[in-house]
Amino acid sequence: MSKWGAEWLIEETLRRGGDASALNVLTVCNTGSLATSGVGTALGLITHLHKVNKLDKAYYTQSTPYHQGSRLTSLELQTLNIPSVMICDTMVGSLFQRFKIHGVVVGADRIARNGDTANKIGTYNAAVLAARHNIPFIVVAPISTVDLDIPDGSHIPIEQRPAIEAQTVRGAIYPIESEKPEQAVVLITPQNLGEVYNPSFDVTPADLITAVVTEKGVAVKPEGALFFNLNSIV
Repeated sequence: MSKWGAEWLIEETLRRGGDASALNVLTVCNTGSLATSGVGTALGLITHLHKVNKLDKAYYTQSTPYHQGSRLTSLELQTLNIPSVMICDTMVGSLFQRFKIHGVVVGADRIARNGDTANKIGTYNAAVLAARHNIPFIVVAPISTVDLDIPDGSHIPIEQRPAIEAQTVRGAIYPIESEKPEQAVVLITPQNLGEVYNPSFDVTPADLITAVVTEKGVAVKPEGALFFNLNSIV
């Protein structure tokens, strides 16, 4: 998957008249070896670009409220010595305005037959902004993620998580003064806040997705089409 996706992004960048020698790529959540297997899915694509000297920087969102980006993706990129930049989830639009970003690469928890994709909350936001800035949006996921039995994303159930998970932050107490720093959970909202909307995932419509990558290759929509035919990659 990583090789398929990386090569496609290089070719797509060149097709659009860009320079593919030093690509900047944004990812959401964590899709590396800590979350999947091997080098991962979307993060595997980034890793492959780095290995073939085609990556300038990997950008990643904090991916709140669970902070998979700031806690996990950051660690993997640091361990792999991949040049990287963390951004807050709300900074995606600013990033696209101020820097040349060649692609957005994300994983998937479930992909419907038409290409609609459920993934970590915040993925849809990134897709909308990528479309506004004409940036390729790539979904990288194993074949097991594609569900040809459901026609579109409206059939994907979205889990609502407990409110307290969006009201607290867990981490090491700063400054860190030992090899095993003390951990703490901090409440960042008033007590008894009331209702909190806290879905785990959102669904990105197929028309906002440029390519879907699995172990079998890359699928793109026919010219002018709003949906994918994924039969060739499952």
